[in-house]
Amino acid sequence: MLPLGTKPLANLAATFPIVATEFGQANTQTAGGSLQCDGGFYKSMTDYFKSKNISWTSWAWFVDRGVTQANQTCGFPQLITGYDGTTNDAGASIKATLAN
Repeated sequence: MLPLGTKPLANLAATFPIVATEFGQANTQTAGGSLQCDGGFYKSMTDYFKSKNISWTSWAWFVDRGVTQANQTCGFPQLITGYDGTTNDAGASIKATLAN
């Protein structure tokens, strides 16, 4: 599930300090055609960062105004669905990781 290019990132992380500042998914189409942010993807990335001693920050606590249907939880790589802090699957994954 990790994106291409993670091996070179691991090689760099073995020698240099790295901070991942922007990672995520956007406009990922599911079989039903809805836009989703997959919490599993975010977990795989944060687990990978931890395994390689890579620092990271989550992106983005932003509500995409382009998401207009109930089955769309993500357009922009957002972690929340409302400014009341309601998370989508990606945001729930990030919150769980930050809590540990």
